[in-house]
Order: sequence, then structure tokens, then C-alpha cells
Amino acid sequence: MMTRPAFSATVFTVVDRAIRAGGRIILFGFAARFFSIEDAGNFAYLIFLGTMVARVSDFGMTGFLVREIPACDFLSAHLEKMAIQIRLVGLPFAVLGSWVLAWFWEPAFGFEAAGTLAFACAIDGSQFLASIHRGHGRYGLAALDSAYSTAAAVIAALLLVLSDSSFSTFQLGVGGSTLCVVLLRLYWVWRQRSAQASRQVFSEARVRFFCLIAQSKWFLLGSTVAWLKFEAGVALLKHLSGESAAALYASALKPVGVLSQSFFVFSLVFISSLSFVFSKDRDRFFGDVNRIHLLLLAFVPFGYAACILGGKVLLAFFGEQYLNAEPILELLAVAIIVQMAFVSPQPLLAMRKEKSANIIAAVQLVSFLVLGWVLIPGHGGMGAALAMLLSSCLGKLVSIGYYIKFGLSLGGLTYLAGLLLMIVWFFSVQLLPATIGLPLLGVGLVVGGILTAWQLKRTRLF
Repeated sequence: MMTRPAFSATVFTVVDRAIRAGGRIILFGFAARFFSIEDAGNFAYLIFLGTMVARVSDFGMTGFLVREIPACDFLSAHLEKMAIQIRLVGLPFAVLGSWVLAWFWEPAFGFEAAGTLAFACAIDGSQFLASIHRGHGRYGLAALDSAYSTAAAVIAALLLVLSDSSFSTFQLGVGGSTLCVVLLRLYWVWRQRSAQASRQVFSEARVRFFCLIAQSKWFLLGSTVAWLKFEAGVALLKHLSGESAAALYASALKPVGVLSQSFFVFSLVFISSLSFVFSKDRDRFFGDVNRIHLLLLAFVPFGYAACILGGKVLLAFFGEQYLNAEPILELLAVAIIVQMAFVSPQPLLAMRKEKSANIIAAVQLVSFLVLGWVLIPGHGGMGAALAMLLSSCLGKLVSIGYYIKFGLSLGGLTYLAGLLLMIVWFFSVQLLPATIGLPLLGVGLVVGGILTAWQLKRTRLF
């Protein structure tokens, strides 16, 4: 397999995730600015439900296709064709299933709720298509697929808001347009893979596909559990504190979600390469793991500074009442950095240790739900954010245990020195007066960006 520069792959993947996250932020911004805070809270809650059902309906294929396509060679067209067929059939059923679930939990939700659920399911289907492109190293095409679905949703939302439509019409218009575009793209790519597939190897490909489906249950469990921890706070807040609390928490989640996706970019870029190197050259694998640790650490000051500065702007854009979410934003940003930047689960996934990664994710989810149930009634969104931080810390302790068990390095002296500098910088930003803290935040933004670009430039895939 040809080597590829990690820098260009990362740039395209950043564009891909930025388009997807940007679309969600714009749509939530429309809901927050042009409708009530209760409507915005319900919008965030329905996005949670729709995405949860859509993730279950794809059997974990979004995760395992990225890892397995590089090793499938001539079978990949067959595998992708069968995976897309499942996704084509599953998407409409995911919309229907999530609507029934929403109605069962909250009978007040009418047919119009299916629009928001359709949007959530369609965006998840678009992410599935992007994973196929990334598995082939076509990061630009992955970004293009994200652009198609996001453009359909944003254009529909803009037209509906300008025409002074009701919230019900807004939901149905956004969801219907996005779902149609994604289904058409799935069908188009399915036809391409059908033309590429060779009948001589179909029986072998079918056996391989169902073997991968059996394996992917761990990807499905792990990705769903990890995602639930990030989004379940909206559902807990809606049921324990009301729609307004859910809306404030969801507004803080938008910039924090961009931070999370930024860290996730490195996983998307490197997981295929790590998996390939682990099967071919174990000695190089452990060196690559250390380089990824350094890369994630270098990104921390840039990501945190961008999240806090950009988050304050976004909250102001959503409306004056959403400025109350600033403390939630700051605490959630720290929680996500602990979650994503340190002792990453990606090396475990590359080593085929999905069960270990899933145990880590399950510990984090269960502890988050228990802590959230205790803290949210008295502290609202801040209670959910604190539960996120504490559960992330607990998960990292379990991760360290698995790293030691499988002989993975936690980082050398260079990593330790960088970690100490980052900790000093972070507490200086928090404790010093704003006249000093804000410039330090800017310094972290610049230095972190330069170090991240330098690390990417010197790293190659495969």
C-alpha cells in the first residue's frame, strides 16, 4: 500500500467533520433564534433519539469498514455493496423506529417530530458513506458526501425560516430534504459498487461479509456506548430538569462537539494505518502509537482555546438566554479533553481488542448515568457537565490498566514534559486575571496549531 502524508488526509477529514458539525450548529442556531427555548430543547432531544436508532441499525459497519477495507483488496466492492444495501433498507426503518420510540416516551410528539428524526438518521447515513471513502483513502470524497447532505439541510432550513414557517414545518422540511439526498447518494454508490463487483468471488465475499458483521458487533457496542455518554445528557436533562435545561446543555455541546470531532479526526485518519501496521510490522506499531500520543497532546491547547473562544461567540449567536451556558461550556471542554486526548482507545481497536475498548466505554457510560441521575436534579446542566468530567477520569484509569496489560506505552519523557507544560498553561489561563489569561489562551491557540501541523507533516500513513 502506498504511503500517504498524514497532513493532507487530516486536512480533508477536518473539512469533512467541520461541514457536518457546522450544519448541526447552524440548524440548532435556527431553532434557538427563531423558535422557543423549549422547541430548541425538543429539537436536540429528537436528534439524540434519531442518531441513537440509526447507529444501531447499521450494525457497526461505519466503524469496521474503515478498518477492514484496506485489507479486503478485490473483495471490497462486494463488501461495500452488501453493506450499502443494508443501509438503504435500514434508514427508512430507523426513521420509523425512532419516531415510534419518541412517541412512546413522549406522546406529545406528533408526526412532525419524524422530520427531525429523519434528519438525524440521514446525517448518520451520510457518515456511513464517508467511512467507505476514508477506507480507500479518498478523504476528499468523504468531505464531498458530507457537503451534499449538509447543504440540503441548511438550504431547506434557511428557506423555511425566511418564509416564517412554523416549527413543525421546519422539522419536516429539513428532515425530508436531507433524507432524500442521502438515499439518492446511497443508491448511486451502490450502483457503482455493483458494477465493480466480480461474480467469480461473490460467494467468498458473502462469507467474508457476514464474518465481519459478526465481528462488528463490538464496533457497534463500543461506538454506540461512547456516543451515548456524549449525548445522553440532553435526554437526562429533558426528563429530570425540563426542555430549557436540555436546550442550554445542548447549546454548550455544539462547540464542545466540534472539539470532540476535532480529536476524532485523528482517529479516523490513523485507525486504518494503525491496523495495517499492526498486522505487518509490530515494532513500528508501538512507535506509531507514541507519535499519535504526542500529536493529540500538541492539539490540546489549540483545541481548548478554539472551543472556548468560538463557543462564546456561538452562545451569543444562539441568543442572550444561552449565555448562561458559558460555565457548562468550560467544564464540558475539560471533560472532552480528558476523554479524547489522553490514553486513546484507538491503539486497542487497531490491535483487535474491541472488548477492552468497549469495557472502558461502558464504565464511562454507566458512571455518567449514575452521577448524572444524582447531580442533575440539583445542579442542572452543570451537574451533567460534572458527571461527564468525573466519568471521563474514571474511564482513563481503566484505560491505563489495559495499556499496561497489552504492553502499550503511556508516553516517554518528551510526552511527560509536554504534559506538564500543558497543565501549567491550563491552570495559568484559569487562575490568572483575564488581562493575562486571555493572551495566554491566544498563545496556546497559536503554539498548539504550529506543533500539531509540525507533527502531522513528519508523520506518514501506512
